Amino acid sequence: MVVVDRCCGAPRGRGGLPAVVDAQVHGWDGRPHNQAGPAGEQFVADLLHRHRMVDPSPRPLSADAFELVTPQALAAHVLSAVDRAVLVPAGFEDLFVLGFAAPAWHAELAAEHPGRLALAGELDPADRARARGIGARVGRDGLRALTVLPARRPETALSLRAPWLRRTLIRAEQAGAGVGARPAGPP
Repeated sequence: MVVVDRCCGAPRGRGGLPAVVDAQVHGWDGRPHNQAGPAGEQFVADLLHRHRMVDPSPRPLSADAFELVTPQALAAHVLSAVDRAVLVPAGFEDLFVLGFAAPAWHAELAAEHPGRLALAGELDPADRARARGIGARVGRDGLRALTVLPARRPETALSLRAPWLRRTLIRAEQAGAGVGARPAGPP
């Protein structure tokens, strides 16, 4: 969940019409050398299958082309279709050696397109060590939004009422990130 005008400025699009915003986009590297075993390979195959189900293109991407979505290709594709977008890195370090959707890629891309691309981060409620410095991370990384999302779904589901998590989310909000939560179940 992202509050658009907080992330990207006033939500007005071309010609004063309401802006079209894609609230969750990623560049990624799912090539074989980055896959940490069969589970990484299966993740990329499943993702390709889901994308093909919703892709209206008469010529969908080949599996090889789908494995790597560079920041430049992502920007060209997304910015030609929408007024603003929220970039959401996704590590999946247990499936990919170098991470799947690298935060550094997304941060650089957001910096190249201020006002059109905003950077969001994810917070795994089971990872209390990473949650401790969230205020500093929001400021340092330029995060405009933060999504609470368990990495191991639904095994690490945690109530948003947990006192330490509430304090963490308040710090993130005070540092400038809009905070939202989404269910950890299947899409």
